[in-house]
Amino acid sequence: TKFRETILYLRFYLRRFGFSNAMLENLPEILQGESGKQIHSPSHRLLRDREKLILTPLQAHEILQKLLIEEIEKVEEFSDGKSAAEVDGDLLTLPLQLRTWKAGDKMIPLGMQGHRNVSDVLNELKLPAHEKEKKEIVVSGDEIVWVPGYRIADKFKVTDKTRRMLRLRLV
Repeated sequence: TKFRETILYLRFYLRRFGFSNAMLENLPEILQGESGKQIHSPSHRLLRDREKLILTPLQAHEILQKLLIEEIEKVEEFSDGKSAAEVDGDLLTLPLQLRTWKAGDKMIPLGMQGHRNVSDVLNELKLPAHEKEKKEIVVSGDEIVWVPGYRIADKFKVTDKTRRMLRLRLV
């Protein structure tokens, strides 16, 4: 059958990435299973993400982006939170930290009431699992200031009382 041929082809293909036959025993379950199922070789990971199989090397994630912080006088038009964000600088605890999100991270997004899990926000953005696990956030003390690609936390928004405005940008 077509399914058997697909399994045979994948087994043959994945051997070059360090997957042994024993490791690939669960391949049919991964192909027919739910999103998030995965298997590992010594050097790679095969992950089912929605309707795709994603093969990625196993290596420590390095933060390749840098956080640029600039003080600005006024804003003609606020950023959408995707590539840049304006925040009230007096509400921040410096230094800001750029780190990958972790389970349990929560924030109250701009314009919303109640906390949202960062994991839910990233699911809403429909990020593939391999990108989601590397997603970086900006943190002030223990509080999330900004989820780049999404929006800032409501607590750090610019208001009429803001005296020092900062623009955050990943570069």
